[in-house]
Amino acid sequence: MIRNLLVPFMLGTIVSFYFFPIGFTFLPMSLNSKVLLALFGACAFAFECMKSKALVLSADVFRSALIALLFSAICYISMLINDTNDTTYATYFVSFFTWVGGAYGVVFLLKKKYGVVDIHLLSRYLLWVAVAQCISCLLIDHVPAFSAFVDTFMDIGQQSVRELNRKYSIGAALDSGGVRFAIILVVASYELCSKVLVKKNFGNALVYILSYFFVILVGNMISRTATVGGALGLGYMLLYLFKLNNGVFFLIRKRGGFSGSTQD
Repeated sequence: MIRNLLVPFMLGTIVSFYFFPIGFTFLPMSLNSKVLLALFGACAFAFECMKSKALVLSADVFRSALIALLFSAICYISMLINDTNDTTYATYFVSFFTWVGGAYGVVFLLKKKYGVVDIHLLSRYLLWVAVAQCISCLLIDHVPAFSAFVDTFMDIGQQSVRELNRKYSIGAALDSGGVRFAIILVVASYELCSKVLVKKNFGNALVYILSYFFVILVGNMISRTATVGGALGLGYMLLYLFKLNNGVFFLIRKRGGFSGSTQD
């Protein structure tokens, strides 16, 4: 029983450390949670390649890597032509491989637990991570002891956020946190429509809906960008509610001598 609760909790923490990266007070600033997961992902990738005796790389990742390298090369040439010292975009490929490596590490661990990782599993984990982030935001804001506890071992840019008088959570702050909340809300709306409502499980649907609006409410306190994701997600759900059979969104039935076709 304890293991059944502990393992998902640990995996959820890892998903949070990837999606909402944080630094640690006992490590150099450059070694944040995302970088650590990227290092683990690189080791896991090497292990899988050795086990299969082949370079296992999907076509989508390969194409994306080529685009990232091309983008970085163009930005590097532009930097030379304009005689500037800003290498932020010229070294974008480093950020790309860090995010991809971290994602590989997270999926590797999820596969060890569930065997198969799909959008439905990820959406559930992301929604629960978002709820946990919102709860920690309220605790940090209202419970000084919890805030002090977080400060002892996590470096999440607290000082700069506090100077702006903005609310924050463990890795979620300002616009970047709002964008991630927005992504989670859009994905959660898809999961709610395509999986939860289809199974007609009222209990799960109610939990999903309450969690959804809780993330919108508290996420908006951290960054108003979260509201954009909430609006997009709600729009998607409304379209789903209006959607009828065979992909028809609006159906005009024969009534009072007037008829409308339901086929294209």
